Amino acid sequence: MVDPKNRLAHGRVAQATLVALMVCVANLHMLASWRQTTDRRPVAHTAATLASGQSSSPLPPARSRPPPASR
Repeated sequence: MVDPKNRLAHGRVAQATLVALMVCVANLHMLASWRQTTDRRPVAHTAATLASGQSSSPLPPARSRPPPASR
């Protein structure tokens, strides 16, 4: 089964389709885990939070390092 010459054509097509599906699923898992670690959704501000003196900026407070300076 490892040697593709000994397989019928429909077996090769099935294997190629399954490999493509496995690659797609692996990519989706990687993207999902990346998105969980880097997702920054803005907090929805209501009139009550704006009246309490909070900033109306959709960005989170600057708690991270700044980007590297360009050379």
